[in-house]
Amino acid sequence: MGMPRIRFAVRWLILSMAVTVAILGLWCRHIRFRNQADYHYSKLPGIIINIASHSESHFRRQLFEGLPELEWQNAKDSWHAAMARKYDRAARKPWLSVALDPPEPR
Repeated sequence: MGMPRIRFAVRWLILSMAVTVAILGLWCRHIRFRNQADYHYSKLPGIIINIASHSESHFRRQLFEGLPELEWQNAKDSWHAAMARKYDRAARKPWLSVALDPPEPR
């Protein structure tokens, strides 16, 4: 009785590579959106961010999801808050499409 023969077909190798690439692509997209959200959060006055902290991310999500329309001092702060919320949601669901950014106010 010999060892059972393991048969790798080319189609299974291609399928496994496609799945791996899709997962890595979503992970990279998540990281990119997370970085953009952190950038916009850092531009808001009075918000100090530690981007390595998961609890900080949870705190930000609770703060901004609970108060969707905060009163900011100027249009630029309001724009950064909207972009931060947008990219925070996009980081949580990287498989969804993301609308183009509106122009930054002057």
